[in-house]
Amino acid sequence: MAERGGDLIGARRLFGEARNLAPPGFESAWLIHNHLGNVLNALGDRKAALTHYHRCRDQLDGKTPPRKAAVVLGNIGVVYALDGDLEQALAWFELAAMQYERTTPVAGTATNLGNIGKLYCLLDDPDRGIPMLATAIRMMGEMGYLDGQMQEYTKLGECMEHLGNTEGAIEAYRQALTLAHPLELRRGEMLARAALARLLDDPVEAAEHERIRAHLSEELGQKVSAPT
Repeated sequence: MAERGGDLIGARRLFGEARNLAPPGFESAWLIHNHLGNVLNALGDRKAALTHYHRCRDQLDGKTPPRKAAVVLGNIGVVYALDGDLEQALAWFELAAMQYERTTPVAGTATNLGNIGKLYCLLDDPDRGIPMLATAIRMMGEMGYLDGQMQEYTKLGECMEHLGNTEGAIEAYRQALTLAHPLELRRGEMLARAALARLLDDPVEAAEHERIRAHLSEELGQKVSAPT
């Protein structure tokens, strides 16, 4: 699919055409809006993405499977989080959690819980946030989603940094790297290596993490720097 293959401009055009061709009352129109929101968010047009996510939400009803409703609500939370409106983001993630509670746990359940935990930490309530992140890490492991577990460890590292716990952050990022798989698109690994390059006192090890991060960034075409 173009959306996953990197042709985001083409994906936006195709989903836009599908939306225009959909007849009135088309029951899967919400899905088109959700995909359009995903593409626009990836292109950096968060305002337009939010418009489509809200249109998608407006078309959900009691017949919509809880897991799909949760994805839509969580997507809205992601946009607010990217815009820095953490309280709004938290509210939407918690709405998504209510939907996830109505179905069998999946990777999205753990991701959403980790998002909530991270936001509580960023809002300086680690007593609520850290246990949620720990649960998300455990859930990902139990379900066998090692890439997801890596991402949750990376969230934990970011929270530890925010809370001023450098040792805890380094340990979380190291745990993330033990889960990195050589055949996957490892944005999570790049984030962890960038953080370690920034935090470690050992200049040799820090330089090695930065070297690998730069190589991955070039190889995957994703720019993740190690800020000073």
